[in-house]
Amino acid sequence: MTIKGEAQILDRLRHLILEAEERLYLSLDSRLLEAFRTELSSVAISGKRLVVIASRAYIERAALAAVLPGAELHGTEAEPPAIRAIADSRFVLSGETPSGSSASCLFSDERNLVELFKSALRNEITLADLGARKEEP
Repeated sequence: MTIKGEAQILDRLRHLILEAEERLYLSLDSRLLEAFRTELSSVAISGKRLVVIASRAYIERAALAAVLPGAELHGTEAEPPAIRAIADSRFVLSGETPSGSSASCLFSDERNLVELFKSALRNEITLADLGARKEEP
């Protein structure tokens, strides 16, 4: 299903976050992480697995480790350019970072598509971790 418009995309993302039962994987820019800070904190505190990919600068500046206890945080050099979210290995939301009515995202529960996006997020995590190691003295 294609979701169009900023308000609809943000609403779907909020529901995805709040309805995750076991685990949530997110690759989001800092603006979206700030917008969903309370919801993400609730997920982390509840003990559900939470994996967040965001810019290293934002992770440090926002002290995400303290705000999201137990979350796996992976820092990238630049802001993630798009939304990537997977909940419970059942649902995926992927697409443009919303800004205005022309933004669009794909939402799906199609198993093959979810597996494809899980693989893409694993690769993104690997690249983020390699970049972090490269910057260590």
